[in-house]
Amino acid sequence: MKTPFYFAAVVVLALTTSSARPDGLIYQLPKDGTWVSYDMDATVEMGEHKETMKGSLRLASVGKTTEQDKPCRWIEVAFEARAGNQRQMPKITVKALIPEEHLGKGKAPLDHVIRAWIRRAESDPKELEDPKNFDKGPLPMVLAPPSKDAKQLEEKTVDSDLGELSCPGVTGTTKFKARETIDVTLETRLHPKSPFGVVAARWDINVSTEGETQPALTMNLKLSGRGDDAKSELPEQQ
Repeated sequence: MKTPFYFAAVVVLALTTSSARPDGLIYQLPKDGTWVSYDMDATVEMGEHKETMKGSLRLASVGKTTEQDKPCRWIEVAFEARAGNQRQMPKITVKALIPEEHLGKGKAPLDHVIRAWIRRAESDPKELEDPKNFDKGPLPMVLAPPSKDAKQLEEKTVDSDLGELSCPGVTGTTKFKARETIDVTLETRLHPKSPFGVVAARWDINVSTEGETQPALTMNLKLSGRGDDAKSELPEQQ
């Protein structure tokens, strides 16, 4: 099975108050230099065919600057994955400049990206001209806007890099536009001890195309590491 690029991008990827909504992976903004890593496992289904993937996603704040008279952050995402047959997917690294006021719970950071860069594998970085385009990179998932049909979930114990934590949950749905319509159901487990607010996430992703069978993907993320010494993998891109 050939996995479309937008599913590779999807796999990169997803607070403890009653007003929480599924907002991608940034519910709170920690100090600059903070990074977190998530272990990822995913299953892609295409008819009767099923393929599993494992990998990691790293989310980091890798710089502060002032742009348009507003304090901004460089947010960087790096994703690596390997299919069940040990086929290595190209590493994807994306770096985006976003005003701080648009980063956090209930915000829509994707609408306010000033500029962004992307590198696939070891190729030269290129400017990401359309960060909202699902076919072009992973930012639409990591910076997903709040869901309009969010529902609160009962607390659940999650064992992560932070140990066992009782984590409230929130679920909701959203859509992305690419070559097809992509429907996503998000379930996010939250705790303020997690630097960006998210301890674990589950994404159920389906592609809608009339008359054609399309892949469906289920992805799980769990916090596996954190630190305060983040350095950009794309230091020359500013």
